Formats: sequence, C-alpha cells, structure tokens
Amino acid sequence: MSKNIFEKIKCPNCGNQEDFRIWESVNTELNPELAQKVKDRSLFKFVCSKCKNDYEIEYTTLYHDPKLRFMVYYFSNEPKDNINTIQRNHLFSTDVLKDYKLRMVDTKQKLIEKIKIFEDGLDDIIIEILKGLCIINIPAEKKEALKAIYYYGKEDEKITLLVMYNGIQNEYARVSIKEYDNLVKDIETKQPKVFSLVESNNISNYIIKDNRPDNEKIKEETPSPTKENKQEENENIDNDEDGEVDSDEDEEFDDEDEDNIANDEDDDLIMSNDGEAKIKELINTYYTKFLEIARKSDIITNAEFEIYPFLCSIIDLIIEQANINTTVIREHIYPSIMNEKKWNENQQKAFNERIYLYDEMIMGKNPRAIWLNGNTNLNMKEEKMKCLVTFGDILYNPECSKDYYNAPIRLYGVFESINFTNQVIFPMIELLNKYTTDILNFVDSQDE
Repeated sequence: MSKNIFEKIKCPNCGNQEDFRIWESVNTELNPELAQKVKDRSLFKFVCSKCKNDYEIEYTTLYHDPKLRFMVYYFSNEPKDNINTIQRNHLFSTDVLKDYKLRMVDTKQKLIEKIKIFEDGLDDIIIEILKGLCIINIPAEKKEALKAIYYYGKEDEKITLLVMYNGIQNEYARVSIKEYDNLVKDIETKQPKVFSLVESNNISNYIIKDNRPDNEKIKEETPSPTKENKQEENENIDNDEDGEVDSDEDEEFDDEDEDNIANDEDDDLIMSNDGEAKIKELINTYYTKFLEIARKSDIITNAEFEIYPFLCSIIDLIIEQANINTTVIREHIYPSIMNEKKWNENQQKAFNERIYLYDEMIMGKNPRAIWLNGNTNLNMKEEKMKCLVTFGDILYNPECSKDYYNAPIRLYGVFESINFTNQVIFPMIELLNKYTTDILNFVDSQDE
C-alpha cells in the first residue's frame, strides 16, 4: 500500500507553516494517480497557501510498481553509510520480492529515469553500458563539460539518451533497438538481490560475462551525441530537468572516471570465486576461535548463533573501509552461511536484525555496555570496538537481542561477571585485532 504522513513545512519566503503530505511509499497499482506525480515531480512540490510560492521538498520515498515488478528507493539527503543499512533491511525479503528489480537512486532525475527504463521494458544495466559507449564518442573538448547522461525514451526502433553539459547546449545520442538487443544477447548480466545503486561507474558488478570478441566491444554503431533544434524536444529538456541536476552528478562523469577504473578492479577481485571462498574461510575459521572463547563462560547460551552476524558485520566494515565494494558479502556470503546452517525464517530474520544493530553502532549510536559497569579502557570511538561491546551485551544478556536499548539489566554474581570480562571479552578483543589483520591481508593480496 502507499504510505503517507503529514509534516509541518515552513515557507522560506513568508514563514507560513502548514501541513505537507509526505509519501513514504507509492504503490502504482493501488494509487495509479501518484505515478504521474512522481514523474512530473509534483509529489515533492510544496505550494504555500499564503504567498503562493512553491518549492521542492526533499524526502525519501519508495516507488513500487507491482505489475511490472520493480521498486526504486529514492533516498534524499541520506549519508552514504546508510546505503548498506537500506540494503540489509531488505536482504531477506527475497521470497516476497522474487523476480523484482530492486534499485536505489540519490536524485529525483535518476528516480524518473529508472521508472522510464522499466516501463519501456528495458534493462537498466544494458542502458548504463550504452551510456559508457556514448561517453567514448564524445569529443575530448566536450568531455570536460559533461554533466550527466540520462535515458530519454524509446521510439521508432531507437533508444534516445539525453547528454547534458555545463555551459553548452545539450545533445541527444541514439542507438537502434537492434544494437540494444545484441548487447542483451552478448552480455550476461545479473540482477542484484538487494536494493542497489546501478550506475555507469559500478556496472562491472552486474556483468557476469561479456561474450563479445575484444574487437567487437566498441562497435561502429555506438550512440554519438548530436545537437537537435526541434522546439518541442528542447522544451521537453527544460520540463524534464526543471533546471535541476544535483551537483554530485558532475563528479560522477568527471573526476570519478579515473578513480572508478581502480575501484572496479578491486570490485572484480572481491567478486571472484576465490575471493568469496577466502572470505567464507576467514569467517568460519574465526567463528571456531570465538566460539572456543565463549564456551569459557557458563552464562553464555547464545554464542553459536550470535557469532556469525558479528563476524559478518566486522568483515563487511573492514572491507568497506578499504574502499572495496561489499555487495558480494551481502548477496552471496550471508545467504550462503544461512543455507549451510539451514536456518529457518525466524533465524534469518534475527540475523538481519543483528546486522542492522551493528550498522547502527557503526553509523554513530553508542552501545549500552551493560557488562562493563563503567570501568573500561576500550576505545569506544572505534567502530569495530563498538560492535564488540554490543556483541558482549548480547552474549551477557540475550534479552538485548530482542530490544537492545530497552532490555532489562540482568544481574550475575561478582565472580561470574569478572569471569565474563576477563576470560571472554578481553581475549575476544585480542582475537578481533587478529581477525582485522587477516582481513586487511586478504584485501592486500587482492591488490597484487
């Protein structure tokens, strides 16, 4: 269903305050009238009833088309660290969302673009490849002014891309449907299982195999930008863009181009079968070591399950800090572990909830540290230590796994508490440092 709430909005012009409807989600089957409001951006427009000025309001929303089976999550003003949280929150909805295309976007124009692509029955992964081919054909003197490339539409057996520049006239690039179909046939792609950013600068993450011969990978019929003077189409450019493209887009096709080459190489290494096998080996090796330590305390009853989400969060954190794409961990390693352990639906949900809790610590929340009694020399500013303290709370009091911040404090004897800290947590700190070192060594070995 479509969800909405009302929030007070203050007019920047006259200071008038009034309620504004914010659509947290849009279901086009239940509310088809909202689809057009997203496309013309009126869903985000606030019109002051007093001075009649209008403004676009920034807020996050989920666009859901049940008929065409796709969802696009537009996150407005969200920190980049929140991307992993969004992905993990939906990681175990795969049965419900089977065969869905799940995307995230960070601008309204990208939201509209994804909707157009899917409504036209096209694969956005192939469209992003076409954008890359288009960039190849842009003259060098224009590349410096390139702002962004968007899918514009499909008509008369042609796919049209809108090429936008800073300071010079926008252009169109066209490619035949036949050429698009050839790319679909030659390039084996994979759909992400979680909400993901699918863009030109990370497209290699979604290509399984490119079956084109090397000399065919840049074909003669690649989209070349050309100026057009049709009044109607020029007006469409103005209406479609509404004079607004986020400044982040500039970097996307300029300064980041060279950096993305290196990043894509790292991503490809992480996505390899050997890389996946090594990650799983690290997790399983340290699982055994952490479990051996946990068994030294009589009060710990939940270690066999709780160690897995903790270790997965740590390896995800360290690899992400090394600027390497962690999609493989979320899409392959987590499900693989669950399949091997034969966890039921409740256990999978609990795993996801624990991952989310560690994410909150990484993104700034503070752990309760109920087992510390305020007496510690731990560096609580370090993300992995905050995760360890949270992990300790869950081992110390399993009620924390149900409602971490509201769980009642569990009291143990003095000897049991001291034993938990000295024989469990402190050895785990040392083991966590070794685990981190081995993860970094793995990352370094992938760079060689």
